[in-house]
Order: sequence, then structure tokens, then C-alpha cells
Amino acid sequence: MRNLGILLKNSFYMMIGTFKGKDNKRSTKSAIILFLLSFILIAFVFSYNAYNTFDGFRELGGTFPVFNGLFTILVTLLVLGCLRASSTSQNNDSDFLLSLPIKKYTIILSKTLNKYIYDLFFTLVIFLPYVVMYSIFYGVDLLFILLSILLIFLLPLLSVGLTYIVDFIVTRLFNKTKFAGILKSLFSIFLFGIVFVFIMVTSMNYSFLGASSLDSYFSSKLITNTLLNFLFSPNLLNIFLTLLITILPFILGTLLFTLNYGKTFAGYKSNKTTLKFSKPKPAFNLFLKKELTNYFSSPTYMINTAIGPVMMIVFSILIASLNLGPALSELSTKNSASELILGLSALVLSFLTCTSTITASSISLEGKNLWLIKSSPVNESTILLSKLFMHNIVVQPVVILSSIFLSIFNHIPFLQAIFLILIPFIMTLNISIIGLFINLKFPVLSYTDEAKVVKQSLSVTLTMLLGLVLSLLPLLLFILTNLSILTICFISLSLYLVLFVIFSLLLFTKGVKLFRKL
Repeated sequence: MRNLGILLKNSFYMMIGTFKGKDNKRSTKSAIILFLLSFILIAFVFSYNAYNTFDGFRELGGTFPVFNGLFTILVTLLVLGCLRASSTSQNNDSDFLLSLPIKKYTIILSKTLNKYIYDLFFTLVIFLPYVVMYSIFYGVDLLFILLSILLIFLLPLLSVGLTYIVDFIVTRLFNKTKFAGILKSLFSIFLFGIVFVFIMVTSMNYSFLGASSLDSYFSSKLITNTLLNFLFSPNLLNIFLTLLITILPFILGTLLFTLNYGKTFAGYKSNKTTLKFSKPKPAFNLFLKKELTNYFSSPTYMINTAIGPVMMIVFSILIASLNLGPALSELSTKNSASELILGLSALVLSFLTCTSTITASSISLEGKNLWLIKSSPVNESTILLSKLFMHNIVVQPVVILSSIFLSIFNHIPFLQAIFLILIPFIMTLNISIIGLFINLKFPVLSYTDEAKVVKQSLSVTLTMLLGLVLSLLPLLLFILTNLSILTICFISLSLYLVLFVIFSLLLFTKGVKLFRKL
């Protein structure tokens, strides 16, 4: 037990270390206070959401808001479990820990408890407010409160078990293949797509209105309905099914994780017996291939930067399937329906490009191996240009196809379609340049988990904020002026082109100097 305590304590200090900032500028006490403040802020957000749900659906009774809370936490745990299993870490400590005088089951237990406590945090801040609000709106029910607390402690077992099961499947399926990294990434994207579609489809069913359809709506969500029955109708069957849903995946996942732990399963061997040397290729091609390989070999990198393109596709299909012309025409008599659809589509596509901050972490992801590309006999501009091309190769096809799709299915005239294609296209170019320059300015070359660089770094945050400001400028012009949408599109496109020239000059002058100093 002493060793278990040491491992858990070490993991806690590693987590607190992320709140100390760069170069550990904050003290441990300040980091803990910052963590607690973050906890309070997140709890407040979900408490406010729970209150609005109970207040807004008061006529449907207390079961629907609780059902909504259960559905939210299940989706959150599902996403956590899948993404955590797909994430890659630069710090594989299994060999190190197994070499210490610590029993294997103690190491397994510590890692499992770390994941459990992490998921318990989300379960508490998301679902506990619904329990409190139910007591406020409908009175204190002691049995409901006790069962809810029990369920809060049971649900994290589901996500931990799911993590271990998915990790076992991915490891066994792909680690011995030639393109293990790329296949893992594609599998992770596939899982992410399934979860995303599941969330979209189930959320759209919220359109029911009326207490008469509540039972059928609940019945259509089998797992969530089982947990709801556990809270409000705790008979032996519902208790057994709830324990089965939460504990069985945990037991199975833990057994599989124990079986896998300490084994790499990496052993791909080429059957080729002769060496073949290809003709020398341009340096740019080689670096571009390297960037694309690194991108598609990292599930964390792909999933967290593919949200924008995925949402573009969803938005395009949604707008094309809805007849928004008459509804939008009521908003403005100066602009036609096609112009309003043009403005809305260009605005949303430009905004979504800001969420694909691929270049904003491309320098940081080089990590401690940055010296390899710095020591290569290649011009710095070529290296930076390959990173820009990688960003645009991933994002621009979706931008162009979405723009063309929206133009065709919404019958947008040719001139307006040109604006719809060019505005998000140039915006994507700007985001790639801005992200790369900011990452050169604020690189994070020492890290243990890619997720901290891809999702939580300063360069990613600043890129998204600056991109958000640029994408909302046309909306600001529309609100503050009486200009037509076509005029606003022309002004926005001209501004984005000017900024593209300025950002390009800045990147290939000062940006090159920053790269040399790294």
C-alpha cells in the first residue's frame, strides 16, 4: 500500500505541475488553488445548465432533466474513454516501473485509480448538479440521493473499462503492422466519427415536445433509460442491469490491460532481402511527406484538429437540407435569400477553419528531435513551407468541397459562389500562417503527452482567438453598417488578402529568425 500511495502522490504532483505554468513559475500552493478555481468554474457552468434544464422543462416533470444529465455524462465518458485509448504519449513508463521493486498489480492499480479519479471529477461536476437541482425543484428524496451518489461512483468504471478494451483492440490489431501509426489514427477517427454521429442523431431526437411521448423517448435510449430506472424504480432487475453496464466492462478492461501491460507487441519485419535506392527527391517533397506521415500517425493530433473539417461537412449537409431562404429573407429586405445564405455560409466556414489549428502545434510536436530538421542542409523557409502545405492539404479540400456543395444545392449565383469559395480559402491560409508563426514564438518542446501541446498550449489558444476575431469581422460590419452582403464579402476578401501578404512576409522574415533561435 505504501508503494501505491507513492505512485498516486507522484501522479497528483504531475497533474498539479501542469498548472504551474512554463518554467514552474507558480508555487505548488498556487497551482492547487488554480486547480480548485477551475473545478469551481466548471461546476458552476454545469450547475447553471442543470438549472436551466429543470426550469425550461418544468412541465415534463423531474425525470426528463435527470435523464438529460445521465445522457450528458454517458456521452462525456464515452468520448473520454475512446479518446484516451487513442492518445499517444512520449513517456512510456512501463519498462521503468516494472524494473522497480513494485509489484505489477500495484502499478496496474495505481494507473487504474488515476483514470478513475480523473473520470470521477467529470461525473461529479456534470451529474451532481442535476441531483441537487432535482432536490430543489421537487423536494428531497433520500433514496434518490443515495442511489445517485452510488451511480456517480459507478459510472467512471465504465469509461475506464472502455479505455482499456479499446486500447487492447488497437494494440493487438495494429502494432505488428507496417503502418501501425496511420492505422491507429484511422481507427481513432472512425471511433470519433461513430461517437459524433451517435451524439448528433440522439440529440436531434430532442425535438419531441409533450409528456405523452416521454416513455417512448426514454425507451429508445436503452442504457440511459436503465440508469434512470435504477434511480427512480430500483428493483432487483434494474440494479442488476446497472451493475452489469458499469462493472462488467471495467472488469473485462482491467484484465485485458493487465495482460497487455509491459508488452509492446511491436515486431513488424520486412520480407525484402535486397535494398533499393530511389532517385533523390526535392527536399520540400521529403519534408512534406514527413509532415503528413507525422500527422496521420498521431490519433491525438488528427482528432483534435479534424473537428473543424468534420463540422464543415455537417454544416453543409444541414444547410443544404433545410430551406432557409424564406426564413432568412425576413431578417433583411436589402439582401436576397441567396446573399443571406452566402453570408451565413462564408461566416460559419471561416469560423470553423479557426478550430483546425494544425500548424499551431507543428513546431512543438517536433519536441526534443527538433535538432534533426535544424541540422539538415535545407533552407529554413522550405521547412516552414512544408508545414504550411501540410495544414492546407488537410483542410482546404474540405473547405472547397463544402463551398461548392453549398453553392450548388442552395442555387447561389456564380459571382456569389466565388466569394463563398475564396473567403474561407484565404482564411484557411491565414490561420495556417498565423498558427505557425505563433508556435515559433511560443513553442513547447518538452512535454510528456501530445494532448497538452495539441489542445492546451498557448500557441493553439492564441491562434484560435485571433482567428475568431478575423472570422467575426464580416458579422461586425453587417451589424454596424448598412452595407450589402456582397459589399461586405468584397471588403472581407480584400482584407484577408492583405493580411495574407503581411502574415506571409512576417513568417518568412522574422519567423525564420525565430526558427534559427530554437
